[in-house]
Amino acid sequence: MARGFDQMLGRFLLVWAIYWLLYFMQPISSIYPDIIEAFLLQVFFVVLLALAYVCTEFSIRTGLNLRVATTDDNYYKKKIIVFGYVLSTIGFLFLLYDKIYIQGIDYSHGFAIAREQWGLVAENRDGSASSVYSVVGYLIGSGYFFSLALLFSKSTDISDMGRMFGIFCGITLLLLNSIITGGRSSILLAVAFVTYSACLNAKTRNLKLFRTNAAKSLVIISACGLVFYVVYIFSLRSVSNQMDFSSYGLGFLQYLGLEPHQWFFSFVQESQFGGVFALINLAVSYLTHSLSTTAAIIDSHDHGTIIVFNYLYSLLAKVGLIQGSDLSWFLQGRFSSLPGAIYFQLGLAGVAICSLTLGSLSGIFNLLYIYKNSSVVLLLACCAMEAILLLSPFVFAGDFLSFPFVITGAVFSMLLAKIPKVRLKGFK
Repeated sequence: MARGFDQMLGRFLLVWAIYWLLYFMQPISSIYPDIIEAFLLQVFFVVLLALAYVCTEFSIRTGLNLRVATTDDNYYKKKIIVFGYVLSTIGFLFLLYDKIYIQGIDYSHGFAIAREQWGLVAENRDGSASSVYSVVGYLIGSGYFFSLALLFSKSTDISDMGRMFGIFCGITLLLLNSIITGGRSSILLAVAFVTYSACLNAKTRNLKLFRTNAAKSLVIISACGLVFYVVYIFSLRSVSNQMDFSSYGLGFLQYLGLEPHQWFFSFVQESQFGGVFALINLAVSYLTHSLSTTAAIIDSHDHGTIIVFNYLYSLLAKVGLIQGSDLSWFLQGRFSSLPGAIYFQLGLAGVAICSLTLGSLSGIFNLLYIYKNSSVVLLLACCAMEAILLLSPFVFAGDFLSFPFVITGAVFSMLLAKIPKVRLKGFK
């Protein structure tokens, strides 16, 4: 059973391998010269993190008498799932009310244009919160992430019908929240966040994630729908910029620090379906361009600005806990990869320290959950840590818009589920 659980490091290495493979196979190249140096910096980060993870696990395994841990009771997990969805629905309605009636965002002209309006309104507020509805909405509105993580866990014993309905509700909330912001980052975060629980084994209880082909088909269809949504958002933005798919797909590469190979440029211009291929290439480049950004960071002498935890600083400034300051940097809005961001902020020594720390913490949390106490609190910590690891090729997960509120939403759901008088009816 241990080997079924113990694959967090393997998934981390797999994502990095796919990321590098996709970048070097794409018909694009970086406009910045230090691409090999950037690649070696990322390799340095990955190798140190993997060594720290392996050494930590080896030390714990040899030093302790490890046994498979018992889990929190199944009924408590079901209550967390329900409360997560209830809080997320309330949070979504609060955010929708804030955006439409307080900020005055008009969604009638499309999501992409609404996102631009939202950005302009936010700039005019000088970093302050728009309303109390926005504050509360964000605090509780992402509880569905942890509900999805529990639903994708084999240790959560629930009927196929209940699991299918729960996953449908979670994906619906994910899409609705993505739509009102016109963004795609929440989808990327959700996939990374649920991966840990979805890959956990549960052989001791002979549980399967899905017992019917219909349930498996729902997950496949949902995954395809999320991919379609990501490409669709790119198409909407090309329309909002009054550009055809080919021009937008090729032109936006420059902003990402990339340029298309000449043969691909000619193909897109001449082929009947060139615009579709340009958007698909842009969607992939949106993830892999972080290698090019890292190359720009290495070439830059403007280091020291806060990139990692940039969003946390801005949140603290919004609620008045710290003094607001300009946290922008020369490639604001681009993905930097986690090692690139750390290098920009703390230098090579910072990359070494952070990679060793992340590797050690990942190994500790993973083994604690498996062998000591498989509680929902530790599951939340493991899901958050895996999200950081899996998204490290692209960006620091903690700076995603939803990440802090995934934690607050999950905590509120757990606290409400502890209320003994609240009972669920008909949830099998």
